[in-house]
Amino acid sequence: PHDRLFKLLLSDPQNLRDFVRLFLPKSLVKHLDLNSLNLIPPEKMVLSKRKRKLLDLVVEVKLKRLKRPLHIYLLFEHESKPEKYTLLQILYYMTSLWEENLRKGEDFIPVIPIIFYHGKAKWILPFRFSDYFDIPKEIKKYLVNFEYILFNAEELRDEELLRKIELANILVFGIYLLKNAWRGKEFIKEGLKAFAEAVREFEERHEVYFQEFLMYIIEVGRVKEEEVEEMIREGDWSERTKQ
Repeated sequence: PHDRLFKLLLSDPQNLRDFVRLFLPKSLVKHLDLNSLNLIPPEKMVLSKRKRKLLDLVVEVKLKRLKRPLHIYLLFEHESKPEKYTLLQILYYMTSLWEENLRKGEDFIPVIPIIFYHGKAKWILPFRFSDYFDIPKEIKKYLVNFEYILFNAEELRDEELLRKIELANILVFGIYLLKNAWRGKEFIKEGLKAFAEAVREFEERHEVYFQEFLMYIIEVGRVKEEEVEEMIREGDWSERTKQ
């Protein structure tokens, strides 16, 4: 359910733009043309069938204010618990993207890896690939190396997250659930209340996501279906939704 909700949220172009705008480093975002964000289908990459299923999201985006058009890739990797070899998997995907460039006779496109993490355990993995190797720093400069951007939902305070719900209600409520649903119904009710206040007009897009949010709450949130129905009645959601 974690993976399903993550991919549903960030496969949506509007949510993707909101995520990049709100949560990635400003020093990176200022160079990106957010209107050019474009998801790359896994089937277009040189990957085994198994690796395609494991791949989360690859996004192509143009850089602004350059004399010639230039793209970079944002490689999103979703984790709900720290995995020691995540960086090895990321390196595999990066080289696969460059193999595709090579096959097409293109210049290599820069790849920026982003880990989306919302697990209970503290994230203690190295931020640099070379730090996996316990060797003198004079030797490390000869190794393959890269850093990744870590989006750690657990480091976001709930008040800060819910303040952003006015700016991007579907995305932020989805992140709030990924962070808090397992904590129980009081956290869910608080998020639902903020979501209800932020959604002034309940559009068809909200309808689709709301059904997925309820499924996630039931699967992950230790909440019974009758308790979810009670929350819907308390928040007047039954008046907004068709089902």
